[in-house]
Amino acid sequence: SSGINAEYGNWSLFTEMYLNNDLNLEIFYLKYEDLKTDTLGKIAQINDFLGYPSLSPEEVVAVKNATSFDKMKKSHRNVTAKSTGTSGGYKENLSPENIAAFNTQILELVRRVNDHNLNLTVYAENN
Repeated sequence: SSGINAEYGNWSLFTEMYLNNDLNLEIFYLKYEDLKTDTLGKIAQINDFLGYPSLSPEEVVAVKNATSFDKMKKSHRNVTAKSTGTSGGYKENLSPENIAAFNTQILELVRRVNDHNLNLTVYAENN
Protein backbone atom coordinates (compact mmCIF):
# COMPACT_ATOMS: atom_id res chain seq x y z
CA SER A 1 0.00 0.00 0.00
CA SER A 2 1.17 3.51 -0.72
CA GLY A 3 0.25 4.82 2.72
CA ILE A 4 0.66 8.26 4.14
CA ASN A 5 4.23 9.47 3.92
CA ALA A 6 5.08 11.58 6.92
CA GLU A 7 8.27 13.41 7.81
CA TYR A 8 9.68 10.32 9.54
CA GLY A 9 8.32 7.52 7.32
CA ASN A 10 5.14 5.85 6.20
CA TRP A 11 2.57 6.56 8.91
CA SER A 12 -0.08 4.16 7.56
CA LEU A 13 2.30 1.22 7.38
CA PHE A 14 3.75 1.89 10.82
CA THR A 15 0.30 2.34 12.37
CA GLU A 16 -1.11 -0.82 10.82
CA MET A 17 1.91 -2.88 11.93
CA TYR A 18 1.60 -1.40 15.41
CA LEU A 19 -2.13 -2.11 15.66
CA ASN A 20 -1.75 -5.65 14.31
CA ASN A 21 0.71 -6.28 17.18
CA ASP A 22 2.30 -9.37 15.65
CA LEU A 23 4.74 -9.54 18.59
CA ASN A 24 1.85 -9.75 21.09
CA LEU A 25 3.18 -6.83 23.09
CA GLU A 26 1.18 -5.28 25.90
CA ILE A 27 0.08 -1.97 24.42
CA PHE A 28 -1.68 0.90 26.14
CA TYR A 29 -3.89 2.53 23.52
CA LEU A 30 -4.49 6.20 24.12
CA LYS A 31 -6.35 8.66 21.94
CA TYR A 32 -5.22 12.28 21.98
CA GLU A 33 -8.77 13.47 22.55
CA ASP A 34 -9.06 11.26 25.65
CA LEU A 35 -5.77 12.60 26.96
CA LYS A 36 -6.99 16.17 26.46
CA THR A 37 -10.34 15.55 28.19
CA ASP A 38 -8.97 13.53 31.14
CA THR A 39 -5.29 14.42 31.37
CA LEU A 40 -4.82 13.59 35.05
CA GLY A 41 -6.72 10.30 34.79
CA LYS A 42 -4.79 9.21 31.72
CA ILE A 43 -1.44 10.07 33.35
CA ALA A 44 -2.38 7.82 36.28
CA GLN A 45 -3.45 5.04 33.89
CA ILE A 46 -0.18 5.27 31.94
CA ASN A 47 1.77 5.14 35.20
CA ASP A 48 -0.16 2.06 36.33
CA PHE A 49 0.25 0.37 32.94
CA LEU A 50 4.02 0.86 33.16
CA GLY A 51 4.01 -0.81 36.57
CA TYR A 52 5.24 2.12 38.60
CA PRO A 53 4.03 2.75 42.16
CA SER A 54 0.84 4.79 42.30
CA LEU A 55 1.28 8.53 42.07
CA SER A 56 -0.16 10.98 44.55
CA PRO A 57 -2.52 13.62 43.13
CA GLU A 58 0.30 16.17 43.49
CA GLU A 59 2.69 13.94 41.53
CA VAL A 60 0.14 13.49 38.74
CA VAL A 61 -0.22 17.28 38.48
CA ALA A 62 3.60 17.62 38.43
CA VAL A 63 3.79 15.14 35.52
CA LYS A 64 1.07 17.07 33.70
CA ASN A 65 2.96 20.34 34.15
CA ALA A 66 6.32 18.83 33.16
CA THR A 67 4.88 17.31 29.98
CA SER A 68 2.61 20.12 28.82
CA PHE A 69 2.75 21.01 25.15
CA ASP A 70 4.15 24.47 25.87
CA LYS A 71 6.87 23.08 28.15
CA MET A 72 7.86 20.42 25.62
CA LYS A 73 7.83 22.88 22.74
CA LYS A 74 10.30 25.08 24.63
CA SER A 75 12.64 22.23 25.55
CA HIS A 76 12.49 19.84 22.57
CA ARG A 77 13.45 20.92 19.09
CA ASN A 78 11.55 18.01 17.51
CA VAL A 79 8.23 19.63 18.49
CA THR A 80 7.87 21.66 15.33
CA ALA A 81 7.02 25.32 15.17
CA LYS A 82 4.01 24.38 13.00
CA SER A 83 2.42 22.25 15.68
CA THR A 84 -0.28 23.85 17.79
CA GLY A 85 -0.80 21.03 20.28
CA THR A 86 -4.52 21.07 19.65
CA SER A 87 -6.83 18.50 18.19
CA GLY A 88 -7.55 19.51 14.59
CA GLY A 89 -4.51 21.78 14.31
CA TYR A 90 -3.49 19.95 11.15
CA LYS A 91 -6.09 21.98 9.22
CA GLU A 92 -3.81 25.01 9.42
CA ASN A 93 -0.94 23.18 7.70
CA LEU A 94 -2.60 20.88 5.16
CA SER A 95 -4.52 21.65 2.00
CA PRO A 96 -8.11 20.40 1.64
CA GLU A 97 -6.79 17.88 -0.92
CA ASN A 98 -4.20 16.54 1.53
CA ILE A 99 -6.83 16.29 4.27
CA ALA A 100 -9.23 14.41 1.96
CA ALA A 101 -6.47 11.96 0.93
CA PHE A 102 -5.47 11.45 4.55
CA ASN A 103 -9.09 10.86 5.62
CA THR A 104 -9.54 8.27 2.87
CA GLN A 105 -6.48 6.36 4.02
CA ILE A 106 -7.47 6.67 7.67
CA LEU A 107 -10.90 5.19 6.88
CA GLU A 108 -9.22 2.25 5.12
CA LEU A 109 -6.89 1.74 8.07
CA VAL A 110 -9.77 1.89 10.58
CA ARG A 111 -11.69 -0.72 8.58
CA ARG A 112 -8.66 -3.04 8.60
CA VAL A 113 -7.91 -2.75 12.31
CA ASN A 114 -11.29 -2.15 13.97
CA ASP A 115 -11.61 -5.87 14.65
CA HIS A 116 -9.10 -5.25 17.46
CA ASN A 117 -11.85 -3.49 19.49
CA LEU A 118 -9.92 -0.24 19.65
CA ASN A 119 -13.01 1.92 19.15
CA LEU A 120 -11.25 4.07 16.60
CA THR A 121 -13.27 6.91 15.19
CA VAL A 122 -12.65 9.07 12.16
CA TYR A 123 -14.02 12.56 12.52
CA ALA A 124 -15.31 13.74 9.18
CA GLU A 125 -16.20 17.35 8.71
CA ASN A 126 -18.08 18.95 5.86
CA ASN A 127 -16.07 22.05 4.98
